[in-house]
Amino acid sequence: MVRVLVVIAVLALVATACSETNAEDTTTTAATSSDTTTADRSGMTSAEIAVAEAQQYSGITLDVTWEGGLQAIDPLTFSGPKWEALTGIKINVIELDHATLFSTPVADHLAGGSSFDVISLFPSIMPDFVSGGVIDPIDDFVAKYMVQADLDDYHPLYSGLSEYQGKRYGLFDDGDVLILYYRKDIFENPDLQAAFQDEKGKILEVPKTWDDLSEVAQFISDQMGPDVYGWATWRNADNDMLFLQQFRANGGIPFDIDNNMRAMINSPAAILTAEQMLAQNAAGPPGAESFGTFDAFGSFLEGKLAMTTFWAPLGRWAAAYGTEGNENLSFLPKSQVRDVTGYAVMPGGHGEHAGAFNLAVSADSDAKEAAYLFIQWLTSPEISLQRVQLDTALRDPYRLSHYDSKEYASLWPDAAEYLKVLEDAANVALIDLVIPGASEYNAAIDQAMTAIWAGTDPQSALDAAAAEWDRITDEIGVDAASKSWLAYLDLPGSSVETTVESLGLSR
Repeated sequence: MVRVLVVIAVLALVATACSETNAEDTTTTAATSSDTTTADRSGMTSAEIAVAEAQQYSGITLDVTWEGGLQAIDPLTFSGPKWEALTGIKINVIELDHATLFSTPVADHLAGGSSFDVISLFPSIMPDFVSGGVIDPIDDFVAKYMVQADLDDYHPLYSGLSEYQGKRYGLFDDGDVLILYYRKDIFENPDLQAAFQDEKGKILEVPKTWDDLSEVAQFISDQMGPDVYGWATWRNADNDMLFLQQFRANGGIPFDIDNNMRAMINSPAAILTAEQMLAQNAAGPPGAESFGTFDAFGSFLEGKLAMTTFWAPLGRWAAAYGTEGNENLSFLPKSQVRDVTGYAVMPGGHGEHAGAFNLAVSADSDAKEAAYLFIQWLTSPEISLQRVQLDTALRDPYRLSHYDSKEYASLWPDAAEYLKVLEDAANVALIDLVIPGASEYNAAIDQAMTAIWAGTDPQSALDAAAAEWDRITDEIGVDAASKSWLAYLDLPGSSVETTVESLGLSR
């Protein structure tokens, strides 16, 4: 249903476009004058400039879309009230579920409304929001108010994810790289090490390849099941991000640019990927092919899995950071892996930067400058560092200064190692498809993998997905799709050959 709603919204946008062509507060309240000049800003941070300039709008309310639940605790209880205290601008958080987070702003725009000022959206769907006129470029605001050093502080993987067709349409706000979590006590167990050496003739170690993952997971399940299984992750939805990271790490190329952008997601690399994912399911607990995200990370926290993959919050939860006595996190199982969780880059050497958020200014807002100043302040180095440390935070480190933070590194015993792996993972990460129709392309992969879990032959299922990709491409137009794809390939992380590390952009 999530995919269906988003696809419906995207189709409406395309049609319209075609027809029309709890950390310590370190914030300093800046100058109170509402007409701060460029000279006056000398030595000021982006956060301070945003506060000073926004004070002229004191008394207004900004309507901000945000994913509901844990995500919304930040603007509801932390950044929203703080911004109002500093500027007098109230933040009205409009909580939306994962599906309507994207379809609701689209529907409002198509109806000619002006219900929103700030819009939260995935980078992958930004091209459709741009072509539909839902969000405005913010280059002029950035040039006027942003300190260049704060732009340079973004990790190189993320610095371009708010730009499209040469313009900036938002500010990036979430380092959502998938990493591998594993139990150090299991991999360091001498009895298991000896048994693995005897059976396999090699050392038991954290998997470096996808074939290694299946082999090691199956061994652990055979040795420790049913108490502990080797591996599981979510499989009941959003299989596209898991497939795409592995497919591209296996040498797969999504489109044949020299053949009318025909889909290549049914190539030998794709079939290999599907077969590897089936082997991963078989090495996990019974029913692993229908696991949701909670099933996977909950099982890991309970000590029932030796390995899983997830976004950065699992590292904090595994360490029990901020979870004890926290009503907002009461849904989490008590961590049984508090002192034994290790972190690693995904097998295959390339994890997906999956999902994440840009914060954009609505094209229909009647308070665009105030909206921009809020997101500049929110994503600034000093404020974003506070936000990624919130115990309920689902925003993950994305600035170089986040990775370097001694304050963050002291939050739990292995936090420094965690930050290092997050940066290492970003250096070799592969980004989601940031092209028109991305939601539709992703939905086709998800449907194919769901069919494969149910027993459909991988070649048959992926042939059907490839045919659907070709239909989507033809609907967009081969020339337009080719142009967008070539622009996408210029982004760091768009392929194995263009990772931040491969481009020489890592530190």
